[in-house]
Amino acid sequence: MNFNIIQLWKTKKVLILLFTILFFTVLFVHLWSRKNIEHRVIYWDTINYYSFLPATFIHGDLAMRFLNEDVQRDTSLTWLYWTFKKPNGKHLVKMTLAWSMINIPAFVIADVIAILTGFERDGYSKPYQIAVALNNVFFGCWGLYFVFLILSRFFQPFIRDLCLVIISLGTNFYYYASWTQPGAHIYGFFLVAALTELAFRIRDKFSWKLIVYAGICFGLLTLLRPVNALVVFVIASILFKYPTDFSFLSITKKLNIKAVFLFGLISLIVIAPQFIYWKWITGHWIHFSYEGEKFFWSRPMIMEFLFSYRKGWFTYSPLMLVACFGLWMNHAFSKNIRLSLILFLMIFVYLNSCWWSWWFGGGFGCRSMIDFYPLMAIPLGLVLEKISAQHSMFRINSYLIIGFLVFLSMFQTQQRIRGLIHWDSMTKEAYWQVFLKTTYPHNYDEFLKTPDYEAAMRGEVVR
Repeated sequence: MNFNIIQLWKTKKVLILLFTILFFTVLFVHLWSRKNIEHRVIYWDTINYYSFLPATFIHGDLAMRFLNEDVQRDTSLTWLYWTFKKPNGKHLVKMTLAWSMINIPAFVIADVIAILTGFERDGYSKPYQIAVALNNVFFGCWGLYFVFLILSRFFQPFIRDLCLVIISLGTNFYYYASWTQPGAHIYGFFLVAALTELAFRIRDKFSWKLIVYAGICFGLLTLLRPVNALVVFVIASILFKYPTDFSFLSITKKLNIKAVFLFGLISLIVIAPQFIYWKWITGHWIHFSYEGEKFFWSRPMIMEFLFSYRKGWFTYSPLMLVACFGLWMNHAFSKNIRLSLILFLMIFVYLNSCWWSWWFGGGFGCRSMIDFYPLMAIPLGLVLEKISAQHSMFRINSYLIIGFLVFLSMFQTQQRIRGLIHWDSMTKEAYWQVFLKTTYPHNYDEFLKTPDYEAAMRGEVVR
């Protein structure tokens, strides 16, 4: 037993340390240091994702008709259930069911604890808040474990472990896994990582069980954020080992029609509850629940999405820009997915930049890209591998820069928590006023610029 523990530490010590940091942050910093955690975990967008659970398990009414009467007695319910009331008296939740489906076990455990310990059984008291926070970081760590497995296929332990440190602490993954309300993106991160590892395993040794697991993951990923379904093209490219496999003749020969059918069927079964829910609430099998919100295809804000001080992906996670250089590196292990990953990223960035709120509301950095950090791990590893092959002075300087950028990300995470980095109103002037600062500058509010949400919803350019 002792030998196994020693071996586990030797082979996975960095992964274990990262898990410890993430759980420590959630338990002892994010939760217990706050006097009123009831409004620190399940709030803002998380309310939309979460409300299915108390409505079903506590009120026994997924249509939330209890709001029609209870809101008149308790106006605080309007902050706990964000819905669109339909003419039939039923209430529609904007978000999809996937987040709540993933959180069912955590909710049930919290519900039992609330009953046994005397906490209010309303779905929002302390046991529920803690359960949701811990479930979020648990899936974040589980996703990192799959990234560990993926990287272990291609890189030496030092490169693999450095990639894990960069992704978990050197990007906005750390903020969304540990510090803020649990939204969709950490679960998306887990599902993409699991799906990618499953694709490699299926490629190495076909298994029907793995096909079922992959179908479940893809169904949940698509239901979580439908635009995520585009990742299927990258996953499919992993299944073909060599570039020559992409010829039409090779694909038709290698394609297992039964496996594709089972994969699609399982995915559809996972997604089906959402169609049933829409039909029951609205009378339509498919319903666009983001009422009043839309894409503006002729007005992509690509440069702002990538580089703006408001929420730019590379501005607040610059090490992901470093990873992008790996997309252009020729490498035997990445040839089969490199082109599909480049095309996927180009399309995905375009789609996100066309959304009316390209900055995606409040938060830290570009949260919509977190889901796909597992895919960026391989090109990141290629860059680090290239650096490790250079002369010592270049390596030292490169690692110092990487170390500083990891530190900067963690420091800016703290700034975001304390409000020095604003959730949606950062500007160039505000960014440099607080750069590496721990206190508010004089007249800081004068440097901020609140985005014009109404103009953005009309399709006007808002930077």
